Amino acid sequence: MPIELKNISYTYDPGLPTSKEALKSVDLTFREGEFVGIIGHTGSGKSTLIQLLNGLLEPTEGTISLDGESYYPSLEKASKKQKKRLIAARLKQVRQKVGLVFQYPEHQLFEMTVAKDISFGPRNMGLSEEEIDRIVEETKALKAYQEAQDTPEALLSVPLLSIDDIGKEAPKAVNEVRSEDGTTVVFHDLVTSGIAYVDIRFPLSHISNEDLPYLSILKNLFTQMNTEKFAYGELNDEIGLKTGGLTYEAATFCRYHDSSDVNEQFAIRAKFLYGNTEEAYELISEITNRTDFSDTKRIKEILSEMHTQMQQNMVSGGNATVAKR
Repeated sequence: MPIELKNISYTYDPGLPTSKEALKSVDLTFREGEFVGIIGHTGSGKSTLIQLLNGLLEPTEGTISLDGESYYPSLEKASKKQKKRLIAARLKQVRQKVGLVFQYPEHQLFEMTVAKDISFGPRNMGLSEEEIDRIVEETKALKAYQEAQDTPEALLSVPLLSIDDIGKEAPKAVNEVRSEDGTTVVFHDLVTSGIAYVDIRFPLSHISNEDLPYLSILKNLFTQMNTEKFAYGELNDEIGLKTGGLTYEAATFCRYHDSSDVNEQFAIRAKFLYGNTEEAYELISEITNRTDFSDTKRIKEILSEMHTQMQQNMVSGGNATVAKR
């Protein structure tokens, strides 16, 4: 029962100013018996793709087929009403074979009993009461099997580690200090599954104590204001597309063995796929070097939002706010 996608594209809000292309020219085949994992950063189109497989979304371009039969058959001679009815019938067939479990399945429970919830789908598929009862009983039996205690024999078959199998020495963190184009870089050679974690630090020793509190405002202005290339709304989309997170922070650090040696730093923290390294650094450079701070109206809006958030924090957790002062 292969599912095949050919030249699939999907655009949210097509023709509107809020238009956004989530998928473009995707070719993909899910073969019977395969286990496929789809990974990607926030905004890369994973959820959109999954919803297309179940017919919850209709592709803007391209075709999706199940067992060689298109989800959306060509109905050039049919009326608009007939097309709608025939496509709904076809998608009903698809959904009997292509199931979809959302991120929080517990939010999808709506019947008063487990048995009624299990039987809802089969009943809407037109199964007989005998078939529905069989599915309910099989599900109950599976649940009982999953929750039952394993037999002593089964437990003995599970491989176990002894204390001697565990190394006594903790692995050492490898910090390699490098110089890249005149910039000192601390490199950690760790397995991160193709994700780069980057901290860019700026010492604040030249900032007076009176000016340090303004850094908490500055860090909020970055990423929330226009730059030379992007409006702040577009900038948020770019961050979501090219990184897994990009923040500006003012923080205080001390040496590991000497808590009295304290220094303040301004940090840019980002994570992104290795393949997006160049684009991510270009985005960081755009925000850091070309943010437009001349828009006083926008600054006032951000300050107002910060003020409101601080008031809400005081109401909901005044004790925590006082403890941080």
